[in-house]
Amino acid sequence: MSEKPPRTSMTAALRSASREGTVSTSSATTVSSSSSASASAPKPKPRKMSDSLVLKPIGGDKDPGALGRISERNEESISASGSGFSSRSAALDKLVEEFAVTNISETKPSVSRSASQSIKGINSSSVKPLKEYMAKLCFLMDMTGSMEPQRDAVIQQIANVVDDCCEKFPNVDLQLAFVGYRDVDMSPQERYVIINWTPDPGEFGTTLSRIGCHGGGDEAEDVLGGLQSVLNLDWDRARIKVCFHLGDSPHHGPIFSDPSSPCQDSHPDLQDSPVPYGDLMDELAARKIDYYFGTIENPRHRVTTNRMAELFRERYDGNLQKRNRMRILDMRNFDANLFFEYVQAGLSRSVLSFLGK
Repeated sequence: MSEKPPRTSMTAALRSASREGTVSTSSATTVSSSSSASASAPKPKPRKMSDSLVLKPIGGDKDPGALGRISERNEESISASGSGFSSRSAALDKLVEEFAVTNISETKPSVSRSASQSIKGINSSSVKPLKEYMAKLCFLMDMTGSMEPQRDAVIQQIANVVDDCCEKFPNVDLQLAFVGYRDVDMSPQERYVIINWTPDPGEFGTTLSRIGCHGGGDEAEDVLGGLQSVLNLDWDRARIKVCFHLGDSPHHGPIFSDPSSPCQDSHPDLQDSPVPYGDLMDELAARKIDYYFGTIENPRHRVTTNRMAELFRERYDGNLQKRNRMRILDMRNFDANLFFEYVQAGLSRSVLSFLGK
């Protein structure tokens, strides 16, 4: 395995890439090396290792339910036992506790006793040493106008995601990719945006900051085209594969329209275009790509993706070749810290479930 490049801070990496203008990307659209005001990447908030391991509610300890309640559907999707949770903090804890290391302080002495005691599940002596294991994490995102806060959260937190993974799993080679999708009314060059695999969070964040969120006439988007683009990426050599999907609109077609929250759809005949959703879910599961879907409120403050997410989960979980069950994550009260904690918990779950086999 080739020697990994040294990690740099997000700010330093962004400045370096911006000066040199040498960002490398393979995409369906051209990302200009010149940047507008939106090209500046927010400086990530420093995090301690203990902060990464102990998942706390955002907004203080006075109101542990301040993040809102997990919906009944998402309680079922996140809980392995079928029991519900009263807060998102509990749901996040459950994701980590499914596949976590009991005696993590033995492998990482700097971790506090309280942090190590909060992580339970797999005995560290049963975990095989990580040698030349590659993990690939792809972010799939609706890139129409309403999704700019979610794009900014990825830019802000990607360095924290990489740093957290490197500290927990120092011999894992984490590679990052991004697939953005818009709608069928746009040209293929505008419809999909792809940032190919890179180990460098600075390069990744700089490139993503140059990609604008725009378009979207009706509410339904080309979700299935985005999923097909994810599968078209080169996942070879990766032993741990994760797709983290954020979207506030379903795909076209009446089958995906949530009766309790229908959306505007100008192309209902494109329900199976470009590929039926069942085929996509089967391939994700067969290739052992762990799939996480975050439900986001649309500009009307409604969640219109529940029906689609449930269909995806039913087909994905029904495939016996999958490594882990699909997870539907309630991200209605979205902010950058919540995004980080969900990605951190999901990635840890995927890595540790692989190690525990």
